This record gives sequence, C-alpha cells and structure tokens, in this order.
Amino acid sequence: MRTIKFRAWSSGKMVYQNNALSKMSRFWRIIEQAKEHGEEVVIMQFTGLHGKNGKEIYEGDIVKPSFRDGNWFYRIISFEKGMFGYRDKTNSWCIMGIKQGNKPDNKQYEVIGNIYENSELLKL
Repeated sequence: MRTIKFRAWSSGKMVYQNNALSKMSRFWRIIEQAKEHGEEVVIMQFTGLHGKNGKEIYEGDIVKPSFRDGNWFYRIISFEKGMFGYRDKTNSWCIMGIKQGNKPDNKQYEVIGNIYENSELLKL
C-alpha cells in the first residue's frame, strides 16, 4: 500500500504534510486559514513514487526523464484517468513509471522542480 501524503502551494510557498498525526492536523489548519483569508491554495498528492535521487514525486512536479526517446522534454506530473502520469508532446496520456511487465520504473525520472517554484523550466 502506498503512503498518502499531500503538499500545498499557497502565498508563494510550498507547505508539506508530515505523516505524524499532530503535524497532519497542522497542515490542514494552515490550508483552511489560507482559504479563509481568500488565498488560492493548490493541493497536490504524493504519487507514492520516488525519483532517480530518492526524492518524492508529487503532482505538479517537473521531471526530467533519463531515457531518450527522440521526443525528449520535461514532463509535468498530474493525476488523470484515475492514475498519475504526464502528457507527452502529442498530448497523449502516459502512465508514469511503467515499463515492460507493468513494473514501476520511476528511477528513470529526476525531479528537477515543480510548476510553482520553478515555472521558468516550463519555457525550456
């Protein structure tokens, strides 16, 4: 079973949920307070996967694939169709971390940033 965790982008900073129950409550309190003050809050879920360097992969992360398929570009992780993945250059939905035999192969991705803190990467 995968770990269920979240992070949120609000007021120009990323807030991470900790697994400790008291810290989870604090995380959701911060989110509610931000909403009460009219701030936009974007909540992103942990995919359950870790990238090439062991970094957790969340929705909204920008990843760099270690493979070269002739269609190389940074990928933005999202949740669609009931699963985590990304859109390729042709806008086709690709399931993240799957290779032959349907075994996770998430080590092929390196987390290089996210769409909120590193938007300049989207221009590359």
